[in-house]
Amino acid sequence: MGGTENVLGIASLGRALEEYDYSSITSRSRDYVYDFLTRTVPDCRLAGPSPSSGRRLPLNLFLCFPGVEGESLMLLLDTEGIQVSTGSACHSGDRSPSLALKSLGMDEPSVHSCIRLTFSGSETQEELDFVCATVKNCVEKLRKISR
Repeated sequence: MGGTENVLGIASLGRALEEYDYSSITSRSRDYVYDFLTRTVPDCRLAGPSPSSGRRLPLNLFLCFPGVEGESLMLLLDTEGIQVSTGSACHSGDRSPSLALKSLGMDEPSVHSCIRLTFSGSETQEELDFVCATVKNCVEKLRKISR
Protein backbone atom coordinates (compact mmCIF):
# COMPACT_ATOMS: atom_id res chain seq x y z
CA MET A 1 0.00 0.00 0.00
CA GLY A 2 1.29 3.43 -0.86
CA GLY A 3 1.07 6.50 1.27
CA THR A 4 2.97 8.66 3.65
CA GLU A 5 4.22 7.08 6.85
CA ASN A 6 3.17 8.72 10.09
CA VAL A 7 6.74 9.51 11.13
CA LEU A 8 5.68 11.74 14.03
CA GLY A 9 3.36 9.01 15.35
CA ILE A 10 6.06 6.36 15.02
CA ALA A 11 8.67 8.54 16.77
CA SER A 12 6.19 9.46 19.52
CA LEU A 13 5.35 5.82 20.15
CA GLY A 14 9.06 4.99 20.33
CA ARG A 15 9.65 7.76 22.85
CA ALA A 16 6.64 6.69 24.94
CA LEU A 17 7.97 3.12 25.04
CA GLU A 18 11.37 4.40 26.18
CA GLU A 19 9.79 6.45 28.97
CA TYR A 20 7.27 3.84 30.17
CA ASP A 21 7.73 2.59 33.73
CA TYR A 22 7.87 -1.17 33.15
CA SER A 23 8.19 -1.85 36.90
CA SER A 24 4.39 -1.76 37.15
CA ILE A 25 4.09 -4.85 34.95
CA THR A 26 3.38 -7.76 37.23
CA SER A 27 1.09 -10.74 37.01
CA ARG A 28 -0.59 -9.89 40.35
CA SER A 29 -3.93 -8.79 38.84
CA ARG A 30 -4.04 -11.63 36.34
CA ASP A 31 -3.18 -14.25 38.95
CA TYR A 32 -5.72 -12.91 41.45
CA VAL A 33 -8.59 -13.08 38.94
CA TYR A 34 -7.42 -16.47 37.62
CA ASP A 35 -7.21 -17.97 41.12
CA PHE A 36 -10.64 -16.66 42.11
CA LEU A 37 -12.48 -17.73 38.96
CA THR A 38 -10.93 -21.19 38.68
CA ARG A 39 -11.75 -21.80 42.36
CA THR A 40 -15.34 -20.54 42.29
CA VAL A 41 -16.73 -21.07 38.78
CA PRO A 42 -17.28 -24.72 37.89
CA ASP A 43 -15.52 -25.87 34.71
CA CYS A 44 -13.67 -22.56 34.27
CA ARG A 45 -10.63 -23.39 32.15
CA LEU A 46 -7.55 -21.50 31.13
CA ALA A 47 -6.55 -21.41 27.46
CA GLY A 48 -2.81 -21.81 27.05
CA PRO A 49 -0.03 -22.45 29.54
CA SER A 50 -0.63 -22.08 33.27
CA PRO A 51 0.30 -18.78 34.93
CA SER A 52 3.03 -20.54 36.91
CA SER A 53 4.73 -21.79 33.71
CA GLY A 54 6.36 -18.42 33.04
CA ARG A 55 5.17 -18.67 29.43
CA ARG A 56 2.22 -16.24 29.67
CA LEU A 57 1.99 -12.52 29.22
CA PRO A 58 1.67 -11.04 32.72
CA LEU A 59 -1.31 -8.81 31.89
CA ASN A 60 -3.38 -11.24 29.81
CA LEU A 61 -5.89 -13.91 30.84
CA PHE A 62 -7.87 -16.08 28.45
CA LEU A 63 -10.59 -18.15 30.16
CA CYS A 64 -13.18 -20.57 28.82
CA PHE A 65 -16.58 -21.19 30.39
CA PRO A 66 -18.19 -24.29 28.82
CA GLY A 67 -21.92 -23.86 28.37
CA VAL A 68 -21.59 -20.10 27.87
CA GLU A 69 -21.25 -18.21 24.60
CA GLY A 70 -18.28 -15.86 24.90
CA GLU A 71 -20.08 -13.18 22.87
CA SER A 72 -23.07 -13.26 25.26
CA LEU A 73 -20.77 -13.07 28.26
CA MET A 74 -18.88 -10.16 26.69
CA LEU A 75 -22.12 -8.23 26.12
CA LEU A 76 -23.43 -8.94 29.62
CA LEU A 77 -20.13 -7.86 31.19
CA ASP A 78 -20.21 -4.69 29.10
CA THR A 79 -23.55 -3.76 30.69
CA GLU A 80 -21.75 -4.02 34.05
CA GLY A 81 -18.93 -1.74 32.89
CA ILE A 82 -16.36 -4.46 32.23
CA GLN A 83 -14.81 -4.65 28.78
CA VAL A 84 -13.44 -7.99 27.62
CA SER A 85 -12.78 -9.55 24.24
CA THR A 86 -13.57 -12.88 22.69
CA GLY A 87 -11.19 -14.86 20.54
CA SER A 88 -7.55 -14.04 20.08
CA ALA A 89 -6.34 -10.50 19.57
CA CYS A 90 -4.97 -11.36 16.13
CA HIS A 91 -8.39 -12.64 15.02
CA SER A 92 -10.76 -9.92 16.21
CA GLY A 93 -13.89 -9.34 14.19
CA ASP A 94 -13.89 -12.85 12.72
CA ARG A 95 -16.22 -15.46 14.25
CA SER A 96 -14.30 -18.46 12.89
CA PRO A 97 -11.81 -20.01 15.34
CA SER A 98 -8.37 -18.46 15.01
CA LEU A 99 -5.35 -20.54 14.08
CA ALA A 100 -3.68 -19.41 17.33
CA LEU A 101 -6.48 -20.91 19.42
CA LYS A 102 -6.71 -24.03 17.26
CA SER A 103 -2.96 -24.54 17.76
CA LEU A 104 -3.66 -24.74 21.50
CA GLY A 105 -5.81 -27.78 20.72
CA MET A 106 -9.12 -26.02 21.26
CA ASP A 107 -12.22 -27.18 19.42
CA GLU A 108 -14.75 -24.70 18.02
CA PRO A 109 -17.24 -24.86 20.94
CA SER A 110 -14.41 -24.21 23.41
CA VAL A 111 -13.14 -21.26 21.40
CA HIS A 112 -16.61 -19.72 21.42
CA SER A 113 -16.92 -20.07 25.22
CA CYS A 114 -13.90 -17.89 25.99
CA ILE A 115 -13.20 -14.33 26.98
CA ARG A 116 -9.90 -12.50 27.07
CA LEU A 117 -9.20 -10.11 29.93
CA THR A 118 -6.32 -7.65 29.76
CA PHE A 119 -5.05 -5.83 32.82
CA SER A 120 -3.17 -2.57 33.22
CA GLY A 121 -1.29 -3.72 36.30
CA SER A 122 -2.58 -0.78 38.32
CA GLU A 123 -6.00 -2.18 39.26
CA THR A 124 -7.12 -1.65 42.84
CA GLN A 125 -8.19 -4.55 45.03
CA GLU A 126 -11.74 -3.21 44.88
CA GLU A 127 -11.67 -3.26 41.06
CA LEU A 128 -10.31 -6.81 40.98
CA ASP A 129 -12.96 -8.00 43.43
CA PHE A 130 -15.65 -6.35 41.29
CA VAL A 131 -14.37 -8.09 38.14
CA CYS A 132 -14.21 -11.45 39.91
CA ALA A 133 -17.71 -11.24 41.37
CA THR A 134 -19.24 -9.86 38.19
CA VAL A 135 -17.71 -12.47 35.86
CA LYS A 136 -18.81 -15.24 38.24
CA ASN A 137 -22.37 -13.87 38.47
CA CYS A 138 -22.66 -13.34 34.71
CA VAL A 139 -21.45 -16.87 33.93
CA GLU A 140 -23.95 -18.29 36.43
CA LYS A 141 -26.75 -16.21 34.91
CA LEU A 142 -25.96 -17.33 31.35
CA ARG A 143 -25.66 -20.98 32.36
CA LYS A 144 -29.10 -20.85 34.01
CA ILE A 145 -30.60 -19.37 30.84
CA SER A 146 -29.02 -22.01 28.59
CA ARG A 147 -30.27 -25.00 30.62
